[in-house]
Amino acid sequence: DHIYRLSYIMTIPVKDVCVMMIEHAIQDETIINRISKNFQRGIWFNETLFHGSSYNPPVTKFEYGQTDRIHFRTKKELHDKISALSYSLDCSLSRVCAILLYESLIDRNFINNCVADCALDASRTRELRFLYSQLVFR
Repeated sequence: DHIYRLSYIMTIPVKDVCVMMIEHAIQDETIINRISKNFQRGIWFNETLFHGSSYNPPVTKFEYGQTDRIHFRTKKELHDKISALSYSLDCSLSRVCAILLYESLIDRNFINNCVADCALDASRTRELRFLYSQLVFR
């Protein structure tokens, strides 16, 4: 629901917003460091070596209520990075994408940068305020 709301605010298709969010999450060092505590296997990622361990807590399923399936395509290099994270986290590609989408959504800098260039009318401003009130930022 929040991704659809962000898509409406930015007037960009949902699939493009999702790709932007995943690209942001993969490039953001703090997000990768945050999810690295769940790495089950070691990985060389973004010029950093992360050590995984089977003693690290596994990735758990989100229990946030209603969810929707979102379809999008990525370029091969982005897909390879998602696959590497999937291998290291020992979970599916779709679970990794869900984690990356969630981490981008709660990143205030990402949301601010996305809406900074948008021309907001009254209804989009109202949606942005609602989005800010619903999200817990890190």
